[in-house]
Amino acid sequence: MQLKINCPCEKVFEWIPYDQFDNIKNVNKDGLAIWKSGPLNYNLSENEYIRIQNQKVGLRYLYNSQNMISQILNKV
Repeated sequence: MQLKINCPCEKVFEWIPYDQFDNIKNVNKDGLAIWKSGPLNYNLSENEYIRIQNQKVGLRYLYNSQNMISQILNKV
């Protein structure tokens, strides 16, 4: 997905290891958590990507999802 980025303003898609999350709370099958290292954002003044640490993020529960990965990536 990173190869498809045409502009620094676009979001970077990442797979995140489970140990990168704190305060995981389940809401039905999906949840909320704090992402310790945080997402990548482009800093125009520094002309580089930086991470914004300890961001609240939504989690998606992917039970039995081996056949759904392409659908999920299309939604992203």
